[in-house]
Amino acid sequence: RITYRRLLALGLGGMDKLLDHAPHTLIKELLSQSDVLDESAESLTKLLTAGADNPDQVASLLEHTKCQLIALESTPEEIWSLLLNAERISDKSQAVWTYFLAIPLFSPRQSIFAQPKGGYSKKPERAVLSTFIERNAEVLADTLWTLNPEHHHELQRYLLQDTVLRNDTLKLLLSTTTLKSTDVLSKIPEARWGMLVVSSFLPYTGEISNIVKMNASQPEAERFERRKLEFDATNSAPTPHMTTTGVTDT
Repeated sequence: RITYRRLLALGLGGMDKLLDHAPHTLIKELLSQSDVLDESAESLTKLLTAGADNPDQVASLLEHTKCQLIALESTPEEIWSLLLNAERISDKSQAVWTYFLAIPLFSPRQSIFAQPKGGYSKKPERAVLSTFIERNAEVLADTLWTLNPEHHHELQRYLLQDTVLRNDTLKLLLSTTTLKSTDVLSKIPEARWGMLVVSSFLPYTGEISNIVKMNASQPEAERFERRKLEFDATNSAPTPHMTTTGVTDT
């Protein structure tokens, strides 16, 4: 079986040049074999990079290989959605942050999915990120909040506003952190409040209490107030401080 990994290992001169000048021809020949291609992360990355302007070939490469790539950044940005959907990135938390921060709404630079040569355009899709998070919530809960602390409130707001994500998923994801600012509570779907008012990651403060009263149902607001009574009764340590207007304490 011929693979690009084996061709590189043979040390044949001009292989990289061939991939640069006739990528789709070479990839088509490799894919013409019926078996799974035993590519490495390095060789597959080179193939995906060379064929990135042909999404059908990228999809076929992902179907005919099994190796995992470590990070999205090692591949062209226009195929990131395909890689997330195919579960081919091993560092799940970094993948979430990379994709999230590249969405034009959160990135000051030009959209990563601008029209490339070849006519293929791939815009960022919230659904891609949401379904990836749903599938990998247990893994993400352990490491997601160890990265990019300066952007925690942005991602928290995004997650809470996303109607695709289930409350159980959010409860798991946020169980290892604390909500960082009051602005994460803006424009939250009504169905979120029942989960939020009983969750430890939403600290009790007077300001938060007012926000809950304005947005949650009366029974939910009363349940949140009982948390203060429970706190006062047990003389627990102070709850974490929550900042306002998206500003995180340092």
